[in-house]
Amino acid sequence: MATNQGFKSCVPYSSGMSEYIYLYLKKIGPEIDAAATGTTFKEVSGKEVALIPIPVPPLPEQRRIAEQVDELMALLDRLEAAQGSREATRQALRAAALSALRAADDPETAQSAWTRTRDNFSHLVAGPGDIAPLRDLALQLGVGGRLVPQHSDEEPAARLVERIGAERALLVKKKKIRQPKRLPEILDEDLPFELPSGWAAVRLGDVIQVSSGDNLPAKKMKTGSVPVYGGNGVAGFHDEANVEGQTIVIGRVGALCGNVHLTGESAWVTDNAFVVSFSRENLNRDFLVLLLRAAKLGRDNKATAQPVISGRRIYPRMVLIPPLDEQQRIVEKVTEVIALCDRLEVRLERARDTLASFSSSAVASFA
Repeated sequence: MATNQGFKSCVPYSSGMSEYIYLYLKKIGPEIDAAATGTTFKEVSGKEVALIPIPVPPLPEQRRIAEQVDELMALLDRLEAAQGSREATRQALRAAALSALRAADDPETAQSAWTRTRDNFSHLVAGPGDIAPLRDLALQLGVGGRLVPQHSDEEPAARLVERIGAERALLVKKKKIRQPKRLPEILDEDLPFELPSGWAAVRLGDVIQVSSGDNLPAKKMKTGSVPVYGGNGVAGFHDEANVEGQTIVIGRVGALCGNVHLTGESAWVTDNAFVVSFSRENLNRDFLVLLLRAAKLGRDNKATAQPVISGRRIYPRMVLIPPLDEQQRIVEKVTEVIALCDRLEVRLERARDTLASFSSSAVASFA
């Protein structure tokens, strides 16, 4: 081979020492890098390399060390290959399970697919990062009418929508709110699939209103226990509240705009977030939280240096509304599935930490 000025060639006086010296230099590589000097181009000088101390065992022991390292490296290579094969199988199984859940077109099929997924969690997930798709899918199935059964004797959602419209017309008449802008009619071809029995398709602007909170710069926050909600969630604490009762908040500005939160009994919502108003008699608050999260409103942020969403972009979004009692059943089922995912995530994190601790101890025992 040929080397250029970017290399320091270390040529042992005894060729039998080459492999041992090679292994030792790999071990102390970080220490050699730390000795590098320079600004735009780091360099380890020949003088520094020449001063590196190397413990030298007898030549036969050097060979035994090199053979043992080669044997261990070969074992690790085989383990890595086996792990890669297992992970590829796991990913294929997980993809098949998620595909079966997405393809379920009725609650019974979805329940069957979910049961198979739940009973085989240990074969489908390897780490905490594998849990997020399951949470999101449970949410999408819930608000899509495929997670709980429909009951024909329940009041259709269309009547809820009618009452919400009547309430809004009365508020406009009393001049408590402005006349909402007319939204595009929903056509049959706009529907993603056939609506479940008793459900209604609406624009978000038909069932909610959003309004910005109040300006509160960080320097004006006073020491207190009231959480302050901004564009990316809780941004601090204050000693006053501008909303009372559990309130739905949507981030309006920032990298996480579109995120949805449910406040405690009191909170301050800044003008970087929206307060959501809705008919509490005709919409289940917790279902609405799930519906807004599933809508992924942040996808509608304007492509600017500062991501932002607006009511003009939120209101035209089409969503599906189930009967009121079914809204509660969906909340209970999605909550159950997400709680199961949370418990599994904790177990996986603990297992990962235990394995990392064991690995560190095992490596330390060889040091």
